[in-house]
Amino acid sequence: MTYETLLAGYGLIVMGGAIGCAAARVVLVKAVPQIRIVRGGRRADGKMIGKRMPLKAGYRTMRPILQFTGPDGTKIRFQDLTAQNCQQQPGDTVTVHYDPDDPKGSATILDLRGALRYFRTLTIGAVICFAFAVVGVLIVTGTITY
Repeated sequence: MTYETLLAGYGLIVMGGAIGCAAARVVLVKAVPQIRIVRGGRRADGKMIGKRMPLKAGYRTMRPILQFTGPDGTKIRFQDLTAQNCQQQPGDTVTVHYDPDDPKGSATILDLRGALRYFRTLTIGAVICFAFAVVGVLIVTGTITY
């Protein structure tokens, strides 16, 4: 086995494994809770205030900034990082799904279809990345050659 083959195999293991783990973490930390919120959380009428690029690294599209009234009557303002292709415009009324125990930290304007699409996309990405890692293992062990 050549040095280049080993390097390619280990590269696939490291990159596929790292990106796959990151995607799987997002599935567990963000997508699954989003589905729980949409299915079992509370709903409130909210208003889109505007759109802007999130300050966190890695975001390349505008995300909506929303406001709604929480269960205790306080106005809650948040940016929905999961609502990528939001069609609403500033001033539009939206339905906000939120966790009554953490209304500011766990809120979204996604409906169930949108939350499941978010989950599916991340899960497929994680599986594809892990598949690259498996191919790397097969290359390094000599099970497959190229």
